[in-house]
Amino acid sequence: MARCGTNSDLLTAYVDGELAWLDRLRFHYHLGMCRQCRVTLKRLRAAMRTMDGPQPEPLPDRVRDEILARFADANE
Repeated sequence: MARCGTNSDLLTAYVDGELAWLDRLRFHYHLGMCRQCRVTLKRLRAAMRTMDGPQPEPLPDRVRDEILARFADANE
């Protein structure tokens, strides 16, 4: 939650385009006056871009098996 009282659900709905037209307009106006919400929105968008980025390739089976075997050995 931003210091102004805006909750993260509202910020997320704004970014996702889920707000009704009038609510979106009100929030857009609020952003013009609230530095904290602008900063929070910038961080949220950056986090979302990071999550939408390229996904790592899956480990080859032999590498995965080796890691699991080492964990099993360490827990004995």
